[in-house]
Amino acid sequence: MNNKYPNKTVDIIKLVRERELRKDLLFSLYDEIQKEKQDSIKKEAERLQKMDNYLVLKEIKEKINGDTDEQDKIADVINNMDDKKVVEILYYLSDEEKNLILSKISLIDKDKMYILKSYLLEKEMKYEEFKDLAKIYAGKNSYDAFKILGNTERYSISDLAKIYINLPLEKAADILKYSRDKEFVDELFYNIRREELLTGSKENITVKLSQIIDYIKEYEEKLNDLVLVYEKMDPRDVANIIEKLIINDKELTALKIDSINYYTVSDSKLAIDILRRLKKTTVSEILKNLNDRKATEITRKLALQ
Repeated sequence: MNNKYPNKTVDIIKLVRERELRKDLLFSLYDEIQKEKQDSIKKEAERLQKMDNYLVLKEIKEKINGDTDEQDKIADVINNMDDKKVVEILYYLSDEEKNLILSKISLIDKDKMYILKSYLLEKEMKYEEFKDLAKIYAGKNSYDAFKILGNTERYSISDLAKIYINLPLEKAADILKYSRDKEFVDELFYNIRREELLTGSKENITVKLSQIIDYIKEYEEKLNDLVLVYEKMDPRDVANIIEKLIINDKELTALKIDSINYYTVSDSKLAIDILRRLKKTTVSEILKNLNDRKATEITRKLALQ
């Protein structure tokens, strides 16, 4: 049969071979395109891996808010990044953005998605821990708190920033007023600002903190001048002044920032602050010149503060 239609047989074989070659070529092209795509994704992942977290966060947010193709691409890129780096970014996304990325990653690599969720939970728990620590230090004597929060012996500078962010501003300032280490404060403020950038906070608490610290220091300088005067006075005269001051809780002065009062000083607070700085023997003499009820009340206030 082959002898009868030699040309036709050759043509058929040739056609089959051409089709096979074309098929091989298509597969080869497809593999090459896929390889180029993967190389591009890995290259992009490496680029983001080396970038500052805030810049990566901004870029990822832009991609997430783009079209579906952009979202799919960034999910592929994130899938090729280090898990810990990814979590440091995902944590600061909104819940909606976070869920979108995680759902797309689950389509690529479900195990990766579960790992990221686990790390995210750890980070969320850690942040709650910082909030709890802030509550503890807010209740401590400011100088005692400073011994721990005024250096990096117990907490890293990044962790300290998260604790300070969760402290009431007045308390944070009252703790930091003790610091004489400008480099430490500058680095702390830098980390606080970074955390605010990542969370999207517009409060800019470092500016407020600086103002409150300066205000407290100025107040305490004037307070020390008063203490020097009262140390030289007759305890009976000082007792009369203290007795009048202690009953008045109305605002004497306050630092106003954006129409909000910070570090309000009343006559009563002034009296207690003066007594706390006087020598113990002087305070004892002053209390002797007050009636028992008033002396007990002042002693209690001194103990509380």
